[in-house]
Amino acid sequence: MKMKKLIITGGSGFIGSYIIEELGRFEQIEILNLDLVPPTQDNQYSLWCKSDINNLEALRTQILSYDPDYIIHLAAKTDTLSDDLEQYFTNIKGVENLIKVANQCSNLKKIVITSTQYVYKDKNKPYPENDRDYKPHTIYGESKVLTEKITQDKCKKPFTIVRPTNVWGARNKNYEKGLFRIIDKGLLLLPNDKLSIKSYGFVRNICQQIIKIAFDEKIINNVLYVGEKEISSKIWLEDLHVELKGRKPRYIPKLILLNAARLGDIMIKFGLPFPIYSTRYMNMLEDYLVPIDKTIEKYGIQYPNLKSNIKETINSYRNDN
Repeated sequence: MKMKKLIITGGSGFIGSYIIEELGRFEQIEILNLDLVPPTQDNQYSLWCKSDINNLEALRTQILSYDPDYIIHLAAKTDTLSDDLEQYFTNIKGVENLIKVANQCSNLKKIVITSTQYVYKDKNKPYPENDRDYKPHTIYGESKVLTEKITQDKCKKPFTIVRPTNVWGARNKNYEKGLFRIIDKGLLLLPNDKLSIKSYGFVRNICQQIIKIAFDEKIINNVLYVGEKEISSKIWLEDLHVELKGRKPRYIPKLILLNAARLGDIMIKFGLPFPIYSTRYMNMLEDYLVPIDKTIEKYGIQYPNLKSNIKETINSYRNDN
């Protein structure tokens, strides 16, 4: 059997490191990780080639000389901290460059472009009507709308755009420095009210779905959410809290927490850390529904046990701290 050649851009990141780990179980796949930064996992170092997708000519040389059968694109600026679209240059110009080069790949069977659920959020109409129905609520989301439009309008090769939901798991530094640390310090307070319902995606499940989508050459030129069925945030947060602290989190009246969040907004403006602020408060309460059923029916959930997934994640957090 001929060896399949796969390029992953941004393979040194959180999701990318797991995709490489999962792909390592396949005997007939050769992997090249194009990323500006080296891998966090020492055993993935040999697969890494320093690359900047914003440099078109260098990218063209690297990709065409490798001649991939598949590309999984993850390289991006993924934080939601900036209100300046220019800060998300890689999500726009970088994708344009990648698509230009992909169109020149003679043996490319499929390219997977990673977007985000943040391209659409509407409380009154939770599900988008079609693949081009956009309602981003952050500048990061706007940049990923452009990622999708560039792919849909300019890609001449078979593609699938994937929209990950709330991706969590070991090695996620945002959770380790944020939510997990807040729980660890006993500072997590939740409103005594109905908490939000949303889709969480354990990183191993997300990666399994992305890999299956990449190799599925019959399903092309479409958009798919990747993640798990929606659950109450209360379930996820309580299980995390019990695993890390041995007890459930504290619940307080909604009005008290709202006032604390307003204080947090002021503190953060002055550069002072605070465990609760308005955006975090609203995320506790606002549902974020996504049309995930089609993906789950087609590609499944490889790791369905929430408590086991949380245990793995928290064990890793403890070992790193």
